[in-house]
Amino acid sequence: MIKITVELVSAITNKTTLLGTAKICNDGKTSKETNGLLGFYNIELSKWYPKQNQIWKRGTVKNFNRKKRGVWDLLYLALENIVGYRNNNKEYT
Repeated sequence: MIKITVELVSAITNKTTLLGTAKICNDGKTSKETNGLLGFYNIELSKWYPKQNQIWKRGTVKNFNRKKRGVWDLLYLALENIVGYRNNNKEYT
């Protein structure tokens, strides 16, 4: 499992607050079937503070090329697949 944590660190007090987490879990099956070339990942994104222990959204990344792409590509695809592209949506500006 890959776990990504998003934390806020106060510049004044140095206090750290967990804002949210992403969990990326390889199903193991696809990697085994493709001799480690491709991966199938289940993703869970938490809600944000103060409900960061609850799941906000779930999704998948399928046929991820593990030999050519790295962890940041995997995180990007996870966010793109689950959250989508929202910066052009006036609701979020």
